[in-house]
Amino acid sequence: MEKEDGMVKQEDSQEKSPGQYLKKIREGKGISLREVAEETKIRVHYLRALEGDDYASLPGEVYARGFLRNYARFLGIPADEMSQFKPITPPEERGARLQQPVIQRRSKPRKPRRWLSALLLIFGIAVVAFFLLSYFVGMPVPDPEDNGRPNGGISDGILPNGEGDIAGEGENEEEPPTEVKLIRDTEYMVEYSVSGGPIVMEVRVGQSPCWLRVAADGNVIGDETLQPGEVREYRAADHLQGRAGNPGSLSIVVNGLDVGVVGKQGIPKDFSFSLE
Repeated sequence: MEKEDGMVKQEDSQEKSPGQYLKKIREGKGISLREVAEETKIRVHYLRALEGDDYASLPGEVYARGFLRNYARFLGIPADEMSQFKPITPPEERGARLQQPVIQRRSKPRKPRRWLSALLLIFGIAVVAFFLLSYFVGMPVPDPEDNGRPNGGISDGILPNGEGDIAGEGENEEEPPTEVKLIRDTEYMVEYSVSGGPIVMEVRVGQSPCWLRVAADGNVIGDETLQPGEVREYRAADHLQGRAGNPGSLSIVVNGLDVGVVGKQGIPKDFSFSLE
């Protein structure tokens, strides 16, 4: 190394981008991307996109900033040191459109019992045919109180099925319950896993307004300020994520399970729900 006036020249630590700077620090410490992913819960392909300045592969600007902040915190880099870099301006997401949130009433799916309707129809036809035959042929109509009916024991819509059950009452098949597990919860981000899809999230605003931005499977589907008492429902196939400006006033229900509030009043926070 060259020396001038007894002082060692120092290399400029500033890189072209925050991603390149984080990569240099990580490689200098001998840490692999998989180790970073396990500690920060950021997926490996997102970490590669950050280090390669490929912001188009990230969910959005809000998440890019959050990923960089958590990555730098893991490497022990002070926040003021990261402030030397220019703000991130990722390119516009291709094909992303702002959509109005879909408000739907949740209802439990009911399986149609077509066989029951067919059975009742056949029974009705048989009763009408019996009475017509009795009228034209002169057969006496059996007494309703007589248990020895000539119709083989068909009475009051009840048919023997071998087990003494009333016809038309089948066993209801129960679907396996959905589980929502907390994976990670920090001051600025909380992550959950969902055992079954699709993911359906219902949000309800409490006593104070809350700004909310939601992305489903990488596409932004909601960005608005909700007023007290308002309810919204969002759906995603695999991954539902968002950011709330006032999470302490936002109650969340996912696939019918009450998650509750995900943060404190007045402190913005990111949240995500992903299929296992």
